[in-house]
Amino acid sequence: QLGQQSLALENASKDKIARLLKVKPSEIYFNSGATEGNNYAIKGVALNYRKRGNTIITSKVEHPSVYECVKQLEKDYGFNCIYLDVNDKGVVDINQLKQVMNDDVILVSIMYVNHEVGSIMPIKEISNLLKKFPKAIFHSDITQALGKTMVDVSLLDIATMSAHKIHGIKGSGFIYKKDKVSFYPLISGHNAYNALRAGTSNWPSNVVMSKALEKSLIKMKENYLNIIKSQSELIEKLSKIEGIEINTNPNSCIPGIVNFSV
Repeated sequence: QLGQQSLALENASKDKIARLLKVKPSEIYFNSGATEGNNYAIKGVALNYRKRGNTIITSKVEHPSVYECVKQLEKDYGFNCIYLDVNDKGVVDINQLKQVMNDDVILVSIMYVNHEVGSIMPIKEISNLLKKFPKAIFHSDITQALGKTMVDVSLLDIATMSAHKIHGIKGSGFIYKKDKVSFYPLISGHNAYNALRAGTSNWPSNVVMSKALEKSLIKMKENYLNIIKSQSELIEKLSKIEGIEINTNPNSCIPGIVNFSV
């Protein structure tokens, strides 16, 4: 009976996350966080769809759990991998993406928000561009964006995140994956309940994560103006100090990050 209660709590948590993100519960999969999620999304798609094509596109400023995945696929599996540049604001060059897109591309992986300088990537523009290339699957690591800025996962085929970035418990997270997308299984074994990969579910952390997401989205609306004010004041004062260079552009980044060099 206690096990059934635990399962009911976890199912309710999955329903809550799906409701908050405006997706279907069947498209939410719990895991250990964005590093696992990114490995699953990138390697899982690449190995599952390699008969469709051999090209993967990402950017030069991705989190290591994305960048190193792509590098491994390039080195060990012979995939043709393209790494997009960013402009002086830290934003991916959409024109370069237009130039390199073709029917051989099976995966485009671009983070929603950069974790170093806070730049917001042109996710909507990329999503619209990829509609012309139906074989290409669009993945984004939304870890730095969720709870910090508006995130529209309907623009994506796959999204990955870590719970601790929204004050959940470390070692938990989830993948959003459209039902139409399939992964090559990276972890084999007994298929736990709707778990995407084999393994026992960490249900207490998953329940906490759903509540943390709910609270973070409420707090985002409450605190957004205060955080912008703090960011502006910090940038203004730092700019007056000799020897400091501001790398964050407040016009194209989330308000919670200020990156500067000394």
